[in-house]
Amino acid sequence: MLRKLIAAAVLIAASTSTFAAPHFFLQLKNGTNKNITISVKENVGKMHLEPQLVDNTPLAAQQSSEKYGVVFEPLTAEGMFDVVFTGQKACTFTIGYFAPGNPKITVMGHGCNGGGYQIIDNGHTLLLYVSDIHLGNSKV
Repeated sequence: MLRKLIAAAVLIAASTSTFAAPHFFLQLKNGTNKNITISVKENVGKMHLEPQLVDNTPLAAQQSSEKYGVVFEPLTAEGMFDVVFTGQKACTFTIGYFAPGNPKITVMGHGCNGGGYQIIDNGHTLLLYVSDIHLGNSKV
């Protein structure tokens, strides 16, 4: 009987420990005066966020998202993913292998004026932000 209880406890522990610890955390900030949407897309390799971020999640003006754990499957130096801020125009951040205090980040898009990043929480969280993604009535 004791052996059956131990075996059952081992099976339960194995089935509940399938989530990997995040490699780092990600937080997104809308510094504009308009509502925008945010999305995350795989680029090179597999990754996911914990909790999951649904494509085109609304992010209100002057607000920050919750923190998301970033998990690469597996973690390699080539792994990359995209974070897209969308207003009238889009701003895409491509994030490469992250080491505390040394991310590889490229920023592109016609909506990236005032976009950038900070390393916060003693190097554990990457904060991406936009402050002007051409949300006005421009003709471009």
